[in-house]
Amino acid sequence: MVDPFTNEYPIFYNDQKLTTFNYPKEKVDNPNFDIKENFKLFYNESKGLIRIQLGCQSFTFNSQLIIESDKNIQIYEEVYEDETYKNKKPTFLKDLKLPELKIWEEVK
Repeated sequence: MVDPFTNEYPIFYNDQKLTTFNYPKEKVDNPNFDIKENFKLFYNESKGLIRIQLGCQSFTFNSQLIIESDKNIQIYEEVYEDETYKNKKPTFLKDLKLPELKIWEEVK
């Protein structure tokens, strides 16, 4: 079995890679830490920011990058196929549903 500490978690929106999270240290400290369930999405409406978090890792971006709020953020798990550490195999892990975003609204 390949060392799970080498696993990575790339995050995509609309086929565009936003960032990649590393294997969480929380999983090292607590084997019961559920990676899939601990991906969280936060939205600061007043500042227009969206944050994705896994344990103490986080990525924040401007909600203006979101063109269509009916699409979800997709998270994959990339695992090396064997001990040569040459080829990673991506597997879909989870969708994060985006909040209802009003990108442009007419001011009256």
